[in-house]
Amino acid sequence: MKTLKTVFISVVGICLCGHGGQIAWAQESEQTGGVVSKAEYLARNFQKAVKSKQDALVVKVADEIFDQQVQQKFTPGFSSYFFRNSAYAYWREDQNVKAMYSAEGLIRHGSDYHRALGYRLKFYIARNNAIDKAKANEKDIEDNKTAYQGLTGFLSIVFAKDASEDASSVVIPQRYISRFLRDLKSENDLQISDSKFKVYETLFESGYKPEGPLDTVNFWRKQYGLGLLERGQIKQAKKIAVAITNPSILRSIYIDKAYEPLWTISNLKSSKRVMRAFEDDINRLERLVKKHPDKLQGRQYLIKAYATIGKLDEAVKLADKTLEDMENFDSFTDEAKYKNWIFNEIAYVYYEKGDYERGNAYMLRAASISEDGSKGNISQVINYTAKLLNQAEYQKALDIQGKLLSEAGASDYGDMWIWYNQACGYYKLGKLEQSSVAMKKLVDKREKNYAAYAMSLLCQNKIEAAARSYLVRLEDPEHRNLALEALQISNVPKHEMPLDKILRTNLEKIRTRPDILRAVNKYGRIEAWSLSNTYWGNY
Repeated sequence: MKTLKTVFISVVGICLCGHGGQIAWAQESEQTGGVVSKAEYLARNFQKAVKSKQDALVVKVADEIFDQQVQQKFTPGFSSYFFRNSAYAYWREDQNVKAMYSAEGLIRHGSDYHRALGYRLKFYIARNNAIDKAKANEKDIEDNKTAYQGLTGFLSIVFAKDASEDASSVVIPQRYISRFLRDLKSENDLQISDSKFKVYETLFESGYKPEGPLDTVNFWRKQYGLGLLERGQIKQAKKIAVAITNPSILRSIYIDKAYEPLWTISNLKSSKRVMRAFEDDINRLERLVKKHPDKLQGRQYLIKAYATIGKLDEAVKLADKTLEDMENFDSFTDEAKYKNWIFNEIAYVYYEKGDYERGNAYMLRAASISEDGSKGNISQVINYTAKLLNQAEYQKALDIQGKLLSEAGASDYGDMWIWYNQACGYYKLGKLEQSSVAMKKLVDKREKNYAAYAMSLLCQNKIEAAARSYLVRLEDPEHRNLALEALQISNVPKHEMPLDKILRTNLEKIRTRPDILRAVNKYGRIEAWSLSNTYWGNY
């Protein structure tokens, strides 16, 4: 039987395979004197199915090919074509097991370019499976492991020193990598922990260059540094950490004893040195904005940086200039997605200045713009609702959230903030039954967002329960760093909102408890920082 020659032959119609396909092949084989092999016949049908752009047809022909085992007779070039197109068709048809099988075939039989595609698809399929199961409160460590394997395989090919131009052109957007590494936890599984470390290692050893002037590489450096410390590679960890420029990340390292071996490097020797990093960061961001005047993300970060260290006049000046320049941005450019965050940061500046009316106006504008142009952007609706709560506008806050989020869907993390707004708002209105309903959801999902859970307890003056929550977080390596962050001391706002004062006062009661102090001393340290805590959810 001849192997397939990769030529396109016009065929009338598309075989739907199965028993009918066998008959059709037999008829054509007989008409051509046995010249057309089964592999050639099914391959030509597969090409026609792909050209039709009908995934259902592609899947039917692919099923027949696998049933008949004729893929083993394909040439290397057609094997790559077959495995690639069948993998994507299966995936789009929600047949993930078969899609993964084809992706593995692409990895085994393809060029570096096709292997990179195979690993990327393996990553996407496993990641989506893991996310879907997490949403259903199911845990499947195997999907997480497979996703890490896919990502690591992809990175090792695409960023290899001798990578071909074709292989280097295959991309997984940086935001996918960031979210994956951030969102999917190790679940105390050693193999996942090792795989996750391997991803960071590959990123840095390959010289990965993130897209855009602003990135999350500093966070990756922090996580990779921790992995190196856990493996006793202190010298390498210091080399990674010394390159960290983000001041908030430097502070998170400075307060956490898990990173104690790094405290001897220059930018972590003292809280004053960490504070200097906030000033250095402003200088860096100012240069960045000057270099990339058309990048709204850079301006968003700089406005926030000004506000964080109390330079509100500079923040307002940049905000005004940005609002003027935003008229020149096309609503369909990539920058459009940052417009709502610009409004968000401007609103925080005016809240800090005590101009609540103007702050609310900008936050409402932010809440009404989403990345896809639809109404009710989830992040800003949640932020606007929370700021209204802080102003003691409880009923208005709940009305706004209910109106703008009526048809929106949030992540588990976002849902927790929505439930916090409900639990706190209804409690302050004396509607305890409605508050209790939201509170039960917060309790059940507290591991998804401990900050929202803690704030709901502080809002209701449940000091003992809140203290227990912080102790649990401090004992858990997965949540410890953020708990230590929440317990740091920031400047008291000059124009403090009513609910903010309640939350801050109750948190201070927890911060000074002997049991909390013992846990903090065991795992980190609390410092007073000359910083403004402009974000309402740092609990």
